[in-house]
Amino acid sequence: MTRPRNRLNRNLPPNLYMSKKGKKYYFRYRHPITGKESGMGSDRVRAVRAANELNAKLMPPEVDLVARVIGGTGRMSEWLDDYSGLLEKKDIADATRKSYRGFINVIRKGLGDYDLAAIDTPIAVDYLRRYESTPQMAKQLRARLKDIFDEAIREGKIKDNPINVTRNPKVTVMRERLFLDDFNMILDKAETMNPWVSNSMLLGLITGQRLNDIANMRFSDISDNYLHIKQHKSGSLVRLSLDLRLDAIGMSVSDVVSRCRDRVVSRHLIHHAKSTANTKAGAPLKRLTISKGFKDARNRSGLKWEHPPSFHELRSLSGRLYADQGVDAQSLLGHKDAQTTALYLDDKGEEWISVG
Repeated sequence: MTRPRNRLNRNLPPNLYMSKKGKKYYFRYRHPITGKESGMGSDRVRAVRAANELNAKLMPPEVDLVARVIGGTGRMSEWLDDYSGLLEKKDIADATRKSYRGFINVIRKGLGDYDLAAIDTPIAVDYLRRYESTPQMAKQLRARLKDIFDEAIREGKIKDNPINVTRNPKVTVMRERLFLDDFNMILDKAETMNPWVSNSMLLGLITGQRLNDIANMRFSDISDNYLHIKQHKSGSLVRLSLDLRLDAIGMSVSDVVSRCRDRVVSRHLIHHAKSTANTKAGAPLKRLTISKGFKDARNRSGLKWEHPPSFHELRSLSGRLYADQGVDAQSLLGHKDAQTTALYLDDKGEEWISVG
C-alpha cells in the first residue's frame, strides 16, 4: 500500500521517502512488494535515479492497451477470475476448494495488478519472501501459484512458469511422534475422564481417521458389517470392516463402536453422555473439544515432550501399527499418494533400534 505523500515527499518518485534528522535529509526506498525499506543515503540525485530504476523493475507495469484489445494476457487479477472458474470444475474436495479460494484471494491482493506475462521469477521470489516467517503459508502459496501459471500455459496465455525454479519452502514439523506406550499411558488417564475422551482416542487409533471425520461419525454410517467414512478433507471414500482388528491393543472396530453405545440416545459415535447448561446429552462433540480432551489427558499422564503430540498423531500411530501388522496403511488412511502415507509412517528417527 502506497503511503500518503507529505510535504517532504511531494516531488519524489513512488516508493522513495525523505526524512529529516537534524539539519540533514535522508532517503529510503520502500519495496513495493515486500514493504521492506532500504536506506538510500543523503544524495537526492542518486536516490531519485536509483528509485526510478527500482520502480521500473519492481512496480506492476501498465497493461498494453493495444494488446488488451487484440488479445493480450491482461492483468493477473483477470486471469485469477478465469482460474477460479477452472477450479470449480476440478475433482477436489469442497474443503480443499474452499482453502484454494482463500489462497487465490491472498495472491490477488499481492500480484493482481501485474500483467500476467510480466510476472517473472524475481517478482515471484520477492513475493514469496514476504511469507518467509510463515513457511507453511509460503509453501501453500507457491503450490497455488505453480498451478495458476501451469493452467495459464495450458490456455496459451504464457509460455513459461516463473515458479518452477523457485525454492520450495522447507516446513519443519515440530510436533513429536506418539508411540504405543505413550498412548496407553494417556488412555489410562482418559479412562478417568468423560467417556468420550477415551472413546475418541480409541476410535482415532482403531480407524486411523482425521479428527474431523471422528467427530462426524454416526451410527447410521454402519451397514453391511462396515463403517463407512467419507473423508472431509480429501473426499476419499473409506469403509472399514467391523472385524478389522488392531493387534497392538487387542481390539476391533466393532469393539470400539460397542464402547460408544451407551444409555444415551445419540446419532453420533462421539457424543456428550450428560446434559450441561450448554449442551444436551447425545449432542455431538465439537472438533476442538475432542482435541482439548486429548490434550488434558496427555497433560495428566505426566509424559513430557518438547513439542507435545496432538490428537492428529493418533493417525500416524494407527498407520504405523497397522503397517507392522501387514494391513495396507495407504488404503486405511485414504491417501491418494503413497508418498503422503510414507510421511505418516516415518517415526522421525525416534524409535528404539534393537541390537543383539
